[in-house]
Amino acid sequence: WAQNRLNSITRDDEYLNQCPRQVKKYIMIEYLFDDIIYKHRSFFNTDETKKSKFLYDVCFGFKPQKFDQQESVNLIIDEENEVTDMYFIQEGCIGIGYYLLSQGLSTKQYDLGIEVKNNHFICDYYVCHNKKSEFIYICVENVEAIALSKSYLVDYLFQKYPKIG
Repeated sequence: WAQNRLNSITRDDEYLNQCPRQVKKYIMIEYLFDDIIYKHRSFFNTDETKKSKFLYDVCFGFKPQKFDQQESVNLIIDEENEVTDMYFIQEGCIGIGYYLLSQGLSTKQYDLGIEVKNNHFICDYYVCHNKKSEFIYICVENVEAIALSKSYLVDYLFQKYPKIG
């Protein structure tokens, strides 16, 4: 449950849909995803989101993600690739950097300029503006995150809430 809070509940859940609107909203926003929305309130808490069902709807798009720091699998997003998800980091550390053009005597292929840790989010700009990644994103420490997919945001949420989009 700690990793996938929507494992046993869906938007079409008959028990959830029988609840009053305020109770449904409380279950999703105040109980299941309160910590995520609070930690990333700079992204979620705008006047428009507080007055609409946006936060309730966005909760159904949250998917757990885990990244391993092992050298062979630590690349999360490569430079110049399409970004399909934005990530809300719960635990761990992600390095953001760029490839080195001339390696010389060094075997290091990239340089990390920034490290982001718990309670940060990444790739929101790329997802919301349909841009390719300008940097590489590498798992420095094992990362547990919550992802929102571009397709869910753009094709569903931003269509339903164009002012927020």
